[in-house]
Amino acid sequence: MTTELKQSTAVTIQFGPFLDATDGDTEETALTITQADVKLSKNGAVFAQKNDATSATYDALGHYRVPLDATDTNTTGILRVAVHEAGALIAWQDFSIVTADYYDAKFAAKYGGEKLLRTTIATLTSQTSFTLTAGPGEDDALNGATMIVRDSTNPGSQFAWQIVADYVGSTKTVTLKADPAIYTMAVGDFVEVLAVPRIVDADVNEWNGAAVATPATAGYPAVTVKVGTAAGELNIASGVVEADAVKISGSAAAADSIEANIGNLDAAVSTRSTLSAANVNSEVVDVLKTDTISEMTVGAPPTNPTFEQAVMYLYMALANKNDITSTLKEFHNAAGSVIWKKTLSDDTTTYSEAKGVSGP
Repeated sequence: MTTELKQSTAVTIQFGPFLDATDGDTEETALTITQADVKLSKNGAVFAQKNDATSATYDALGHYRVPLDATDTNTTGILRVAVHEAGALIAWQDFSIVTADYYDAKFAAKYGGEKLLRTTIATLTSQTSFTLTAGPGEDDALNGATMIVRDSTNPGSQFAWQIVADYVGSTKTVTLKADPAIYTMAVGDFVEVLAVPRIVDADVNEWNGAAVATPATAGYPAVTVKVGTAAGELNIASGVVEADAVKISGSAAAADSIEANIGNLDAAVSTRSTLSAANVNSEVVDVLKTDTISEMTVGAPPTNPTFEQAVMYLYMALANKNDITSTLKEFHNAAGSVIWKKTLSDDTTTYSEAKGVSGP
């Protein structure tokens, strides 16, 4: 089995062993292996020296670390590496140069970040049920996780994903929520479990006014919403989602209360939508000619009166009893009680009335 290398990617390979040319057993540990000594053949082409200029360095057991650059690994297929140094037997090794997509799907942490698990399909019962070659031993350990399955021969462009509905640790059996229906999965396909938040399923206990099965009994119910204006359909034509209160509350009594309140609000708003200039004028005339205002209570006129206060204080001063002495002026209500007053002064030159204060 050849070692797989990622296409157009620099890599350092372990190469050897280099053994003594005479006895074929003694490890050669002090060879000088330069760029020109390392010959490459891509898919059976004529040998040529490697492109990377770095010399090899000794590691152990007669093996040397040989750097290759992106040019050395730029052709998919079989890459043969060969070196024949004086005093040592010839050494050669074949490598498989594979596409970056294939390599990343099989080895690298790519496509959605860190993986919780990388393995393959061991056995396949259906497109929603299969066993894994490797996986956690605990039941439900993968439940709710996102699983990506990649075709073993074309993983970069043929793959599918789905949510794990159930996982049995003892048999490493995966059950998907549904068939991804993207391609036909097979034994040996690559499997990745993503390290992302799990999907949380909400329980639906009632639909269209009738009870439905809960997850603890017969599984999740299928919920289908049809857009339209007929009974039981979701009307979104006007940009407003219309829904039956019974379907929301699950209670006819609660629904009646909700719908009644909404109806009252709608009626109240609709009656105001027809107000005209004549209606407004009629209301203003009614305020001026029909509505009455009450007398002011005991207290001085305020510095910043309302329109009602300003009018009533003037009216009471004109219509009700006023008592005036040489030092005091009192203003009364209709019942004859003093509600506010002023002190007076006259020095024969200036007559003065002080600011009003509360009576009596």
